[in-house]
Amino acid sequence: MTPQTGSAAPQLGAEAFRKVMRAPAASVVVVATGSGASRAGCTVTAICSLSDAPPSLLVCLNARSSALTAIRENGRFSANYLGDGQDDIADIFAGRSGQQGDARFGDAWAQSENGMPVLRDAVATFECELVEITTFGSHHILIGRVLDGRSAYSGDPLVYSQGKYRQLA
Repeated sequence: MTPQTGSAAPQLGAEAFRKVMRAPAASVVVVATGSGASRAGCTVTAICSLSDAPPSLLVCLNARSSALTAIRENGRFSANYLGDGQDDIADIFAGRSGQQGDARFGDAWAQSENGMPVLRDAVATFECELVEITTFGSHHILIGRVLDGRSAYSGDPLVYSQGKYRQLA
């Protein structure tokens, strides 16, 4: 199927789109990069596997995200899938605590052998090398080649739907 451009078809408005997108549940993930005082990260729900050949992730970040600049500079990032009960971490990296940069990282974080911040108790963690960035609208689409991954958490993942963190039933 070839994408259509310049179509005269009606388009769903931004507010209506956001309202509909609140319904599906999404994984809550902290994307992080850097080391020491130059660490940066943000909470995202627009993330998914892209391919297993090569293993890769697709991550969407708002163009205004301070983490985006740091990821570009470092060329690497981690994707840390949060577990049930890690709402506080999600809120910190969503900017709800007022903390910025390295101040967002606490004792729950470690530095991986690949030089990326990783959440020790994440449901799953992927360490990625940035291979491509594409801009679309208000966001940048990052493609990361997975260098390493692990899953050691035995609880349920944290999900987000209808503007709230939710537990799996």
